[in-house]
Amino acid sequence: MTAICLAGCTKEEAFVDSYDSEIAEQVTSIMQESQKGRYNLENCEVLVTEESKEAGFLIRRMTFQADWKRIREPEDDPLIQGMLQARDELKSPGEKEAAGRIIDGYIVEMNSEPETEKIETKFVAQISLENETWELFYPFVQEGKETLLPLREYAEENWFENAGKRMQEGRRRLIAEITGADE
Repeated sequence: MTAICLAGCTKEEAFVDSYDSEIAEQVTSIMQESQKGRYNLENCEVLVTEESKEAGFLIRRMTFQADWKRIREPEDDPLIQGMLQARDELKSPGEKEAAGRIIDGYIVEMNSEPETEKIETKFVAQISLENETWELFYPFVQEGKETLLPLREYAEENWFENAGKRMQEGRRRLIAEITGADE
């Protein structure tokens, strides 16, 4: 269930307010999809933090908040799975033993992360006052300059897990730590 809270908003045309629940549902869906298999998102809220008008658009700066509950054990993380594969391919018993210690260290570190954490993500809803449509953006900031990037595309590129790449990263890290150089 998603809650929507309007903080400090002015009352706009009725159609704008009708989009609040649709926006909240879409953002919640994107966030849940991006963490699938890793975290359950609970107590989801979408808050409007700022509102302005620009060139026929109502711009709402919003925040998605949720309690993220870890559901995947570190041993099941593709990073660790990649490390385990790399360890099994090592020839030297000494290297295999060292690899085991490295993997155990990663697992201990992952287990030390909180199982539940309150997370918030900022986004922007740009609502066309003329044709009653809306788009969602992620406010990417680099060197003090903000660029609005389509939210779903940004999430897919940056938050969705690519298990294959993560396994390769696990293999690369383990080999690099064993040999002291990048693979």
